[in-house]
Amino acid sequence: MKPPVQVVAVDDRPQNLIALEAILDSPNFELVLMNSGQKALEYMKKSAESVAVILLDVQMPGMDGFQTLKSLRQIPAASDTPVIFLTAIDASDAHVDLAYKVGAVDFLFKPFQPSILSSKVGYFVQFYNSRKQVEALQAERITAAAAETLCQSRDQLNIILDGVTDGIVVMGRNQRFIYANEAGAQLSGFANLEELLRFPIQEILNRVDIFSEDGKAFLEENLPSQRAFAGSDKLREEMMLLVDKKTGLKTWTLVSAKPVFDKNGEIEMVINFLRDFTEVKRSQDHQQFLARAALTLSSSLDYRTTISKVADLVVPKIADWCTVQMVSEDGNVDELAVAHVDPDKVSWAREFNIKYPPDLNQPIGLGNVIRTGKSELISLISDEMLVQGARDQEHLKILRTLGLVSYLAVPLLGRGRTIGAISFFRADSGRQFTKSDLKLAESIATRATLAIENSNLYRESQKINQVKDEFLATLSHELRTPLNIIQGHSELLLMEIDRLPDSEMVTSIQAIDRNAKLQTQIIADLLDVSSIITGKMSYEPVLIDPKRVLRNIAETSLKVASAKGVHFQIEEPNDSPIIAADPTRLHQILWNLVSNAIKFTTSGGRVSLKAYQEHPYFIFEVSDTGLGITPEFLPHVFDRFRQEDSSRTRKFGGLGLGLSIVRNLVELHGGKVFVESAGKNQGSQFRVQLPLAKIQMPTLDSERH
Repeated sequence: MKPPVQVVAVDDRPQNLIALEAILDSPNFELVLMNSGQKALEYMKKSAESVAVILLDVQMPGMDGFQTLKSLRQIPAASDTPVIFLTAIDASDAHVDLAYKVGAVDFLFKPFQPSILSSKVGYFVQFYNSRKQVEALQAERITAAAAETLCQSRDQLNIILDGVTDGIVVMGRNQRFIYANEAGAQLSGFANLEELLRFPIQEILNRVDIFSEDGKAFLEENLPSQRAFAGSDKLREEMMLLVDKKTGLKTWTLVSAKPVFDKNGEIEMVINFLRDFTEVKRSQDHQQFLARAALTLSSSLDYRTTISKVADLVVPKIADWCTVQMVSEDGNVDELAVAHVDPDKVSWAREFNIKYPPDLNQPIGLGNVIRTGKSELISLISDEMLVQGARDQEHLKILRTLGLVSYLAVPLLGRGRTIGAISFFRADSGRQFTKSDLKLAESIATRATLAIENSNLYRESQKINQVKDEFLATLSHELRTPLNIIQGHSELLLMEIDRLPDSEMVTSIQAIDRNAKLQTQIIADLLDVSSIITGKMSYEPVLIDPKRVLRNIAETSLKVASAKGVHFQIEEPNDSPIIAADPTRLHQILWNLVSNAIKFTTSGGRVSLKAYQEHPYFIFEVSDTGLGITPEFLPHVFDRFRQEDSSRTRKFGGLGLGLSIVRNLVELHGGKVFVESAGKNQGSQFRVQLPLAKIQMPTLDSERH
């Protein structure tokens, strides 16, 4: 069976009509599609009574949307049919103003959200059905024979009408209210019908300020009920903003009126139909605000600047005060932004927050939000709350002076931890936050966190690129230096081989050999890093006595340290523990640490290698009295390609791979490596912790036979 109510969509573009048909597919109404304004007018002349709302495109060839609507209002049955303009033209004030002047009830800009369009059409369809039901009830003339039956069914009718979500308010010819359902009384600002009936309309109007959608004051004579009583033939639905003068509460209401005539043709009563559009309007405002916030946050990769701008957007539209705090790496809470319409108050607030920083141990407030990572909403701040939250009497006095009315705070959650929080306060405006405001604040926080994360990722990528560039420069230098030496001595041998003394020939050959080995070590380190990255690092553990590896290291280290004038000492364990390790890789670990210590220790300094058992681990410690490590670089010691001095004029060579390889090899053995240093020129200590063997494995000797 075809639904009795219809929705007419007019657009000259077939693809747009197809899209509307997909969005507005509903069993509650029939969607009628028209491709021109002229066809729409012809249809409305015959079927206007069954049409709940018209969706009208603005730009159409021949007769545009504005001309179509003007002609539509000349059709008596369509004089008050709601019309929503759908357009992709520039959203200028002139177009919007013209739309409302010719009788539109709304103006949506493409691309629009399908859910919003569906919701609005649904509202008008339900509104149409409600109005038709009431008109049918009122149109029936009560005969004497049916009077008793009507009286008996009045209570049942009231129950039915009270169940209607739309407000229905009936005014008598003396313009006093004679009936209202529950929704109608509440939308008029009263708890029930009895309270509403005590007041004339004028006294009710004195309680509120009424504005149209364009922000202009709504004159009393233009109210739908007043136009109906005046006999106007141009009755249409009006979207009105009602602002309670006492509480400041704002309510958006769609209002229309229908006169009911007596047998003499005189207006007997006027029925007002009211629909609460507050949540729809609030949702639209929130979406528009979030779009502006997202645009602001994406305008720069400096999140400190963009977050501050978003705080300025919040005030005064959403809150009277807005503050943003960030949690630093050391756990301190730092203020990032403060916003208020008065710049002097912003300066004062910064000083106040320095004197009274957030307390992370408080059960409520900003500190609690940061500690728990959960939002807080206090719709109405009581004096008792201020007393509980104050640090001292001066703090309490200042809090009371601020006149705070409502508060909410939301965390900034990034990478599984709370990185900050945004706080919102209302004071001067007297408004209270709602759950809808909390939802908006959390959406703002989500977008702010994303901007912060993107900014951090960008900075990290910049650092990585810098490290990569420095590494490539270092690699070029480290490869070129031994090659130059090899090439120079090779050319000398080729040119002077017949005349070169044996001692100089030996020196050149030794230089070639030494730098070829250096070149080989550089390439080996690069191959090790490649193997680590691809997960193909060779590792063949056996049961070994670490003393054997220590002695091999000592033999080589003593020669290198002695040549540099560094005192080298080794301390072997008293017992003979067995560990599971790859002998070659363990030698590589210890040699990298010892050679590094010797390289960064000046003549006369000391380097020691100590080994001992600390159940259930075996420990290797390499200590030196050398250059030490600054606190800033200490966390990055084992990072790949990182060197404390990566400049081209650095004193010590190397690619910055050795310690990174050490860490990966130690972890491959199931162990850990640690570093300590008191700072520059205070020496350093590296500690390798390997697990003692727990299972039977091939021993070093049996593996080699």
